Amino acid sequence: MVGDVNLIRNLQRVSPIAIGLPNGDCTVDRDVGLVKLGDGIKLDNILYVPNLNCNLVSIKLCKQLNCVVTYFDEFCVIQDRTSRTLIGVDD
Repeated sequence: MVGDVNLIRNLQRVSPIAIGLPNGDCTVDRDVGLVKLGDGIKLDNILYVPNLNCNLVSIKLCKQLNCVVTYFDEFCVIQDRTSRTLIGVDD
């Protein structure tokens, strides 16, 4: 899920999906698209949630790329799950 529409490409309408927000509110999402992270990491079917104040992509990222994500104060490191080869760094 991302809250910034500028991060999404190829935005498409889908059937309504109920989303629970971190503050306890609920919203309905109807748009999905492609998100590009860093140098060439692409994630498909990412939800655009207008009321979301952050971007939550780690679970989708781990599943699609078979990787692990390690978070630090101001950036994260993305590595292959098996070899631990660096895939990318995102800030």
